Amino acid sequence: MSNLSRLDGEVISQAISKAQKVPYSVGLVLTDGKVLMGDLGPKLSPRYRGATTHIDDEFYTKAEKGKGYPSIVANHIILSLDYYGANLIAVPFDKVAAIYQIPQEVVYADGDKVSSARVLRGVAKNTINAARKHNFRVTGFALYLLMPGRPTNIELKEDMPLYADWDYFSDRAGGLKSIGVSVFGFGGSVGGERSLFGELMRYASDKPRSVKEILYGPSYIEHVVLHGRILQLNRKKYKRYMEGSDWTLFILTPFGDVSTADQAVKRGEWLPVFLNPKCFLYPVEDFPLIKSTYYVAGELIPYNLRLNDHTTNQAIKVRAIYFRGNQEKNND
Repeated sequence: MSNLSRLDGEVISQAISKAQKVPYSVGLVLTDGKVLMGDLGPKLSPRYRGATTHIDDEFYTKAEKGKGYPSIVANHIILSLDYYGANLIAVPFDKVAAIYQIPQEVVYADGDKVSSARVLRGVAKNTINAARKHNFRVTGFALYLLMPGRPTNIELKEDMPLYADWDYFSDRAGGLKSIGVSVFGFGGSVGGERSLFGELMRYASDKPRSVKEILYGPSYIEHVVLHGRILQLNRKKYKRYMEGSDWTLFILTPFGDVSTADQAVKRGEWLPVFLNPKCFLYPVEDFPLIKSTYYVAGELIPYNLRLNDHTTNQAIKVRAIYFRGNQEKNND
């Protein structure tokens, strides 16, 4: 991953101030393209309050009684990875290329709904591992479950990117390195008129085609935008080595009421799509739980695949996935 431009410290401070005013968690895109996810400004419960003060005096002794830890300390963003703030990571300003919100509503089997990203599975473990590889300060607690229970479905609420191939958009923009937004969805921007996020939005703004149009239409179409959902295959992982990375095969379906790739294949409208694991801005483990449909943009490539007596001879190499809060479900 090419180095992305870092955000200005003042821009980061303003972005964090805005992000703290909404009930959502955030993602941090680092300058090397890696992504960390978590919460800001945790309010600790009585049983955790003060529990981390001995871990690192420089960063974690400044919690005000009853108010939890500040979100910015000594030019570091303090990211929380547990509902009670038991895991804290200090992310240096000079490693941050962009900040984005993760707005969603999570539904549990008992009907409870939570407007937060704290329940995303796999976030804490993946983020802690990535932070340690970058030598960021991490508290000594190893609580990888963000909240008890397991969500049954997730509904996205407001505009947000779910996946972005920043290297690809940098090449399209002649080597541009600035993502260009401080907090996606808040309207804050830096880096002038041209930005990688602007390139992404232009790329994904074409009128969506239907899956049937791709299945039975001309094969010479290169750039396509579709409206649907991504599902994982319930069998061995199909991979394809492209552009120096192993890309993983998923299934795209226009249907919002199917929960598995096998169900989508049986209904006859599906396309194979390849995604680069390095480009996810949203946990890949939770994509099957998202009931909202979103825009998927990429390039058609030759690829023969047969699943359950259904055959296709092309796939999509995905460059961007984006959810629009005001999108209409009949766009496909």
